[in-house]
Amino acid sequence: MEKVKRGAWALMSLALVAAVGSCSGSASSGDVQADTLMLTESEVAVPYDVLRMPYALTTDGQRLVVANSPQASTLIDVYSLTGDSVTSGLRVGQGPGERQMVEGLCYDATASAVQIRTGAADAVDMLRGIDGSGLEIDRKIVFDAAACGSDTVAPASFALRMADGHVVLGNATSDGLLVILRPDGSLERYAAQYPDISGFGDMPQWGVFNFLRPNGGVNPDGRHFAALFGSNDMICFGSLDGDTVAVKVNYGEKPGGIKWVTRDGYGTFDIAPERKVHFAGNPVLTDGHVYVIYSGMNYADHSAYFWKKNDGDEPLSTDIRVYDFDGNLTRVYRLPMKIGGFTVTPDDSDMYAIVDSETEGYRIFRFSFPD
Repeated sequence: MEKVKRGAWALMSLALVAAVGSCSGSASSGDVQADTLMLTESEVAVPYDVLRMPYALTTDGQRLVVANSPQASTLIDVYSLTGDSVTSGLRVGQGPGERQMVEGLCYDATASAVQIRTGAADAVDMLRGIDGSGLEIDRKIVFDAAACGSDTVAPASFALRMADGHVVLGNATSDGLLVILRPDGSLERYAAQYPDISGFGDMPQWGVFNFLRPNGGVNPDGRHFAALFGSNDMICFGSLDGDTVAVKVNYGEKPGGIKWVTRDGYGTFDIAPERKVHFAGNPVLTDGHVYVIYSGMNYADHSAYFWKKNDGDEPLSTDIRVYDFDGNLTRVYRLPMKIGGFTVTPDDSDMYAIVDSETEGYRIFRFSFPD
């Protein structure tokens, strides 16, 4: 057994780095079959000499908004789709207008801004000015305990704003991994119930939540959201339906291979090497689909793969699974390289992905989808 390495940056990096897919020609989700298509047509959109330390990105179809590691002094860089610098901003820090990190981001067309996740589970940070007019952060508090009317809501991991004002929160209580709030802030319901966690042993609630930690995004028009749950075989799809949010969860293989143990008087996690890792990184939503990186490898292989870079002796690849908003798997793309963060244009025309190689460093590639 191997002890989990902890720390905000280590956890965030492991969550965002892609792993090689396990598909061998087709993939299935329920009764839906999808062929695996190779994406071989690509070009460098943003070269290494203008990038800092990128790990996540999004696009409005005209620009690329790139989130940098906290080790860079500036957290956000904006480029044109051809690699020209548009603007930069959001310094690392705890002062006014600063943030310690950006955990994820998605384009919000309804607000002409980018929703960025900065660790504030009760607020949505809106990044404005990506057109070059000057980057500004507009923080909207989305959770108020009194307005919610429930003492069993514990915001954690992320908050997402939908088009009509509904809010989706990660929730660290046993009532559900997600909470849906109405536009007036009141509790609509809990969503994404915990799967069978009998394999977790006597792990405390906060530990269980940590390994099922939801990670979500909204699509550009704000009418749909999706969430992954750690690296587990579980995806949630939500859509505005009248004055409520309809939610569907695809539950797959139950999570296992994780135990809570006490050593030398303190508690810690043990992860079995055979534990399977299903998904990695952030879900990416467009006007019509949800894109996710699929791993399917055991924990030991996935962990070893984390450190590999392109241009080495071993051919690397990444599988991207594509779902419709009802949770049906529609197709699988295989990229002939390992990627980090990625995004897709709102109209599903092009994919942009961060690629790290031994010889060239960081670059952002554009991939064309086959007809």
